[in-house]
Amino acid sequence: MSLVQRFSLAPGFNPDRVVPAVNSDYFALPTTRTTVGVWSFDKLEHRHKPLELQGHRRSISALAFGNSCGSGLLCSCADDYVIVWDIPKCQRHFDERKSIRGEIIATTIGETIHCSFSADDTLVAVCVDIDVHILKSDSQTTVALLDGHLSRVIGAEFCPHYSSTVVSISEDGTFKIWDLENKTLVYQSCVITSFSLVSLCMNWADPTFSVGSSDGVVRTYDLTDGNDFRKLHQVDIEGIVRKMNSTKTLQNATKPKDSKTISSRATWNKTEKFIPQMEYKNEGGESYCGIVGLWYAYSNTQTNADADKPEFLRNAVTDVISNRPTILMVSITSGLLQIDPKTLETLEYVDLTESIRSEGNFASNSVIINALNYACLSYGKNIGDVWIVAGTLFENRIHVLDWTLSETMCHDEETVENLDTAMDLLSLNPDLNPDRDMRSKTMELCFIAVNPLRENSILNSRLEPLSKTKVNPLMRRKQMSLSSTNRRNSYSNHTTTFKNKIKSSGYAQQGPKAKFFQPNVGKPKQTTLMKRSTSCDPVLLVQEYPTKCGPPDVLVHQESLSETPTPILSLRFSGNGNHLACSLANKLAMTFSMPLKKAGSVFQGHDAAVNSMDWSHDNKFLLTSSDDRSVILWNAASEPIMKMATINNNFSFLESETTNKNNPSFSKEIRQAQFYYMDKFILLISGNTFYMYKYFLDQTKDDIKRYLTKSKYKLVKSWATESQSLTALAAMNSFYSYVAICAGSNRSFEVFDLNEGRSVTVVEDAHARPIHAVSLNGGSNYVSQPSSAYNVFATTAVSDCIRLWDIRTKRCVQRFEGHQNKALQCGIAISPCGQYLASGSEDKLTYIFDIRTGTYCERLRGHTDVVSTVCYHPAKPILASGSINGSVCLFKPERWKR
Repeated sequence: MSLVQRFSLAPGFNPDRVVPAVNSDYFALPTTRTTVGVWSFDKLEHRHKPLELQGHRRSISALAFGNSCGSGLLCSCADDYVIVWDIPKCQRHFDERKSIRGEIIATTIGETIHCSFSADDTLVAVCVDIDVHILKSDSQTTVALLDGHLSRVIGAEFCPHYSSTVVSISEDGTFKIWDLENKTLVYQSCVITSFSLVSLCMNWADPTFSVGSSDGVVRTYDLTDGNDFRKLHQVDIEGIVRKMNSTKTLQNATKPKDSKTISSRATWNKTEKFIPQMEYKNEGGESYCGIVGLWYAYSNTQTNADADKPEFLRNAVTDVISNRPTILMVSITSGLLQIDPKTLETLEYVDLTESIRSEGNFASNSVIINALNYACLSYGKNIGDVWIVAGTLFENRIHVLDWTLSETMCHDEETVENLDTAMDLLSLNPDLNPDRDMRSKTMELCFIAVNPLRENSILNSRLEPLSKTKVNPLMRRKQMSLSSTNRRNSYSNHTTTFKNKIKSSGYAQQGPKAKFFQPNVGKPKQTTLMKRSTSCDPVLLVQEYPTKCGPPDVLVHQESLSETPTPILSLRFSGNGNHLACSLANKLAMTFSMPLKKAGSVFQGHDAAVNSMDWSHDNKFLLTSSDDRSVILWNAASEPIMKMATINNNFSFLESETTNKNNPSFSKEIRQAQFYYMDKFILLISGNTFYMYKYFLDQTKDDIKRYLTKSKYKLVKSWATESQSLTALAAMNSFYSYVAICAGSNRSFEVFDLNEGRSVTVVEDAHARPIHAVSLNGGSNYVSQPSSAYNVFATTAVSDCIRLWDIRTKRCVQRFEGHQNKALQCGIAISPCGQYLASGSEDKLTYIFDIRTGTYCERLRGHTDVVSTVCYHPAKPILASGSINGSVCLFKPERWKR
């Protein structure tokens, strides 16, 4: 446990339970009814007496330290005066035996509940009953009086990002945002909770603030201009504590050491996977996990470590994964928590009902601190340490605690830096590293392949046709003799003509036909359904993806794909952006040339809904998967080249042999299929199994048996997972990568290293519901990103948020929410530049999230039904979105000119 008690003292007179004031050097609290005692953290071990500040005649009701570094200003409030003290100056006067005086900035304003300084310590906000007084800290001047709350004001804080913005909270469950410069009320919230608001905290790293209520819930709101002060997220602290306590109880339960359980259940149906939650009955009006205090902690490495790198080595993704996030410190009546505000993950939890370690000459070896009344936090003397001054409800005693920030973030940063350094070394000269095999195991969770293939790797396998030169001459003669005998008796040996016109022999010689002059007017253009193109289009390769034009925000085109409403299940641009592919629920797939002005090509061959489709890397072929338990590979002319309906291969020509027991058909629908390893393999998921295939394409056909295909495929390897069914698949095909990700119905995702041919890791409980979409940051051929940026991917689930993961640390690094996704599956996509993430929504809008901030920056209108899928153009800042009524919308940035 990283929490240690450093000091304990009895403050004396404090019947009103006045909350102490704390900064990195001092903490202050009333020692008598009218006297303030100030202790220095550096002198606690020497039993020094506090610096006593006397100036009030009434009982002190509120204390607060300034926010400027090294200022040492302290504000003390009572019914008679509001006094600002300069602590270093007062300490010098005390040492010189001079009189100690403070600056009186207000008199007889009433009973003060709370006070706080502005970011530059020039203003002081004093909460008196239902009003907030804004005072200058160096004179008796009232800047403004904020009147409007209907109940008692609990707290008021200045925004550090907007100096004239003040946020105030009230007991009636509302908050107000004021603009001091314009003397106006900017925003007034509705009643956000039926419980009273008890704590307010500003985030100095981002323009957000958090509010804690007595029901154990922390809500975070956005202060950025233009975002309507929306709620970003909320954390149920009480639910977190209940889950941790139940898990701890189950772990501490006594079990026989030598007992073993033999289960006949499937791996996904084992009872030990389901942990029952302990029930807590809260019959009272207040929560036993009521919020006592909130505070944001910032490490000294908060600034971007990559700030000195050139711009081409930085983007939004690298900023997110390289910056160490802030930590939200939450104190409740029964414990302390450290929460990552970007991912809402609990980094550490300390249960104060258990004994904690105590050090120093003034305390025992352990102590129990329970039923907190208040807890004030500030930076400690060492990097990563936090001072906590806490008081309990049942004793008049102050506990000074030292709490170290969670080491999870630091460890992840060191791991990422070591991986990046090792990748650079191996990419420059792999022979310099003698322990390459051991280092490759530590780098197996990187999307970019930096290690050579193993000799026995399954990625070395190929499916090649039998060469005619390898056939034995004796066997060839025997086959020719048998074939010649059969050819005489075969009906197919008769003369067959496949031409549309047969020239007559005629009975007389005909003269040549003269062709008169014809003007070349009104000649119809020869068009094809879909132009065969490659990724090496010289016109597109010249241009570069614009990265500074902002997110798409203007609707440029809308198209309906069918006469009747048909859900669009997937959208995918080709690698060069010339075509857009759509998979529909009416058993069809379609492709359109860009821009969407002409009728598209129809791919008809499935007997059920087409779940997914994927373009090959050379843009010549299209792969579709369907609920009819088959995968079809199409050419540019919308003709099926190869159909995958059996598990092992399609080497048999006869239909009766394709369903034998040695080569069964797929038992479940094909949820997703895609090309992999630069079109060398095909990956697909069916049921709870992940399949990998090698294939060979031959588009030549027999003139008679045209229904037979000469393209072949063969199973390389399959992996059965512990989930009941796999729901999503993702792997890189634009460059060589060894990693594939499969998401399952057990709310987890599994990472496979296909170079080693095994599962590397499983991240359990990644979402509250099964993941239905995984989006990789694959970029495109028209924009470059740093190598570390390719190691992130996004996942989403129904009735849950969108999470951004770093595959190297197996941790969530960012969280996106705000869209509606309660019942239907909505797709996601990361932009080629890595700055934005698009998501569909059930409120008929398309949401664009800023990856740096974690909040949505645009909500695109144009659809009349649920937006089910989205995708980005690889070469232009164009976003395509599809809905369940069969309409496709294209959006572009307003600042981008074609």
